[in-house]
Amino acid sequence: MYRNGGLIFTLLLSALLISCGTMRPGSSRSVEVKLLEHYQEWKDTPYVLGGLEETGIDCSGFVMMTMEETFGVKLPRSTREQMQEGSRISKRSLRTGDLIFFQTGSQSYHVGIMVGSFRFIHAASSGGVSMDRIDNSYWEERYYLSRRVI
Repeated sequence: MYRNGGLIFTLLLSALLISCGTMRPGSSRSVEVKLLEHYQEWKDTPYVLGGLEETGIDCSGFVMMTMEETFGVKLPRSTREQMQEGSRISKRSLRTGDLIFFQTGSQSYHVGIMVGSFRFIHAASSGGVSMDRIDNSYWEERYYLSRRVI
């Protein structure tokens, strides 16, 4: 079930896909479309530490569920374990679908998924499931590493 106008968003995306012609299943654009559709279903879901439901979810849970439901990629539950998955990539090599990690405290980390040029989706402790820019001063200062899992 789509929330927050997700049906309209999906219809607009479908029209865009038809007007752009056929896309390869693994193309960056099709990955972005799938991620944005999934994001629309979860947008504004509150942040709840340890949560995995529409009533509340945390960052690593959101990433784990998104990657499995959208691409069939199984990831561990915790951010620290997710930091070990896939291959490490440089910040300048980031592309849609890559995981991006931030150090938010001396021993705490945050994870999100790139969805396009400078944008990522995540479950933030302030604001819940949302989209932000990695060049925002808050996130830019806390960038830690990136991993490619798809």
